[in-house]
Amino acid sequence: MNALESQRAPTRPTRHRWNILVIVITLLVIFIATLSSHLPHEGNPRSNPIGFHKQAVQEHDWSNGTSKVQPYVFPKLQSRATSLDWSTAVDKGWRLACDMNKPATAIHQSEWVGIIALDKFGWASAKPTTQIQAVFDGLGLNDALRGLQVSTDASKYKDMNIRNNNKVKYEGQEFLPTYAWYHNMFNVEDGVIIARDNYGPAYSASRMDPPVAKEKITILRNWSDLIWLAWQDLSKSSAKNIRHFIRYGVNNDQTIQLVRMARAGKGGDWQSVDDFPPQWPGWQFNIKEDGAKLILQSSNGVGPAHFLIQHKMQLGVRMIHKIHAFDCPNDMDPQLCIYFHAVDGPLDEEEFS
Repeated sequence: MNALESQRAPTRPTRHRWNILVIVITLLVIFIATLSSHLPHEGNPRSNPIGFHKQAVQEHDWSNGTSKVQPYVFPKLQSRATSLDWSTAVDKGWRLACDMNKPATAIHQSEWVGIIALDKFGWASAKPTTQIQAVFDGLGLNDALRGLQVSTDASKYKDMNIRNNNKVKYEGQEFLPTYAWYHNMFNVEDGVIIARDNYGPAYSASRMDPPVAKEKITILRNWSDLIWLAWQDLSKSSAKNIRHFIRYGVNNDQTIQLVRMARAGKGGDWQSVDDFPPQWPGWQFNIKEDGAKLILQSSNGVGPAHFLIQHKMQLGVRMIHKIHAFDCPNDMDPQLCIYFHAVDGPLDEEEFS
């Protein structure tokens, strides 16, 4: 070894100190990682391994806050919405009931009448497909469907996904895609529409970066209009057979609060309603009750109501007569579903007032 090499080479004590330092750092990293895994954490709601409707777990604080899976405890139906007034909400629901009960000549009817309108106003619809039985069974709806004497045979249900993906021009006005989607299932034979996963253009436009301006959002945008076009196209002459609407996997804050208000009753403390709806038949409300009117005018109730109100020329007078809020467990995790039962009208006013 020459003189220069001897100057660069570390002495034995120096080498020993480096080895000790590496060991200490390694042990420290292991300790921090272990400690972190046992501390309560917020986590990403999309990756939380425990919970209710995976995406809603953290949003509603239903995680147990540990990395260890614990025996499942039914969660409290929580909501951030607090400004709803009982009388105002009930009155809105009553007005919807009145409109459903009126003849076609007394109510403005939808201008959208043909499936061609989808393409014309920026919507693309995949060809309806038949559900795979195992996937259908996993939805957690079979008990409810059997209770309604409706088929649980997946081959009876057509799965249809309608997306607002196209830029179009109509009468000189340009409409931009919002990438909204309406994913629904249709059983024409039994008169069933299952609203699985639905995000309208206004909501989707607001979530884009940059947001789509209001005047650039397609004018064909309401769930009731688009689902009517799909239903009419699939059912043909059997359109009047519609009897059952199911809103699946509801996690809208306002709707959750209204369900809890309906359960608590007028003057009741809806925030104390901490028991999740049981499985079918769940909590039941007749349209004569204020609780039904609360849910009817919710974001998840107005769609079925307007579906019946604005298509009387084709359907006749149809009325939502009964509502169920129930647990439809998906892979054994509870989730909120709402059922709306449609009957022939008109009804006597005392039946819904």
